[in-house]
Amino acid sequence: METSSSFNVTNLIKPSTLSDMNFPTSTVNVLPHLEDLRKTWRQQDFRFTKDQQEQYDMLLQARRERVAFFYESNRVQVGPKVVKKAEPVQEDQDD
Repeated sequence: METSSSFNVTNLIKPSTLSDMNFPTSTVNVLPHLEDLRKTWRQQDFRFTKDQQEQYDMLLQARRERVAFFYESNRVQVGPKVVKKAEPVQEDQDD
């Protein structure tokens, strides 16, 4: 069963290194393609064909490289989110 007629495994651009600044924009978004393959996997009694398994492994590796790039370039928040509370403004009272 084919997952998507518009997606071709050979069209996925592989970056040469993770430090390329154009890496996040030069690759296609692999998440929808991974989701399509997971749906197909469920419909096929939780089994991939050999081609589907190769495609899934390649897409998963591309996703892992993209996430690693975000960590390397400090684009991922680490630790809890700290929200600064605004100090209440005291109004001058004219009595």
